[in-house]
Order: sequence, then structure tokens, then C-alpha cells
Amino acid sequence: MKAKALLFPLLLAASCSGIHAEDGIFTAHAETLVLFGWETMGDDFTAAHDEVKSAPGLNIVSISSSPDDWSSFIGIMNNIIGIHCTQISGTYTE
Repeated sequence: MKAKALLFPLLLAASCSGIHAEDGIFTAHAETLVLFGWETMGDDFTAAHDEVKSAPGLNIVSISSSPDDWSSFIGIMNNIIGIHCTQISGTYTE
């Protein structure tokens, strides 16, 4: 029972996304906890992309995202328990 009580808040805090814009430059980000190949609160790429779609006038310049890599030791370990993150950067007009 104690393990469930500790795990539940972890799962609630396991994912976040947001966007920051200043001086004509923006950065959108999303992170999600991965447990045994399952992204606990949804796909980080989709969450970051939704942040960008919701704000008009943005021009995407770069996207960086954690791959779902099952072909290397580090990739497998990151998919067993790890964090996937996506960052989208670019410019905007006011």
C-alpha cells in the first residue's frame, strides 16, 4: 500500500510541457517519464507540438527529440526507466 501511495504522485508529476517566448524567439518543451517502454502521460513530441500549434505566428527552426531507441544498451535502459524529452525552437512575429 505504501508503494502505491508513493507511485501515484510520481505518475501525476511524470509529464510536463510548456512554451516560453521572448524577443522574437520561442522554445516549446515536453518531457514524459518512461516505464518499461510506456510513456506514462502520453507522447512528449505530440505534447510539445501541441504547444506550438496553439500559438499563432510561430516559425519552427529546430526540433530535438529523444528517440525510442531499442537497438543500443543506453536506449534500452532509457526505455525501461527514463525520461523522453522534446524541444522545439524558432522565431515568432508579434
